[in-house]
Amino acid sequence: MNEEQDATMEFFIRSSFSILVFKIILLQIVMGVLYFISLSLLDLANEGITSIRLTIFFVSQLFQVIILIFIFLRWFYTCYEINDKQITCHKGVIIKNTECYSLEKAESVKIKQGLLGAILKFGTLEISINHSDNRDIVSIKNISRPRRQAKIIEKALRNFG
Repeated sequence: MNEEQDATMEFFIRSSFSILVFKIILLQIVMGVLYFISLSLLDLANEGITSIRLTIFFVSQLFQVIILIFIFLRWFYTCYEINDKQITCHKGVIIKNTECYSLEKAESVKIKQGLLGAILKFGTLEISINHSDNRDIVSIKNISRPRRQAKIIEKALRNFG
């Protein structure tokens, strides 16, 4: 890359897809357990297919689909845009929220990664932003390849300074 390309650097970071899959699997487990608990509480676990049992099944499936759509949309609409001047956090499915942080005031990039994160190659980046009156920590959680992303951000910080 030449200097002209470095000056117009821009990329997006989104939470790891493996985290999304984990949340979906967890949702499946929780909804299955809740379904069988509700059948047990209503003494329907040992009965055949009844209209009440079918109603409980379809309501739980509808509820599960709604939660699934919300989980996906929340993942899809939460991203961090990083360019040569600032970090912009876009969040929100229904109510959109955007936060901007200048790279001019960024001091450091820290990686947090647990054992599972190291195995599945995801982690959290913490970018320290120093203002005159306080210090903000921008946490970009559960992203893929955090070391690679940290190197790119550190390069942007060096280019800015």
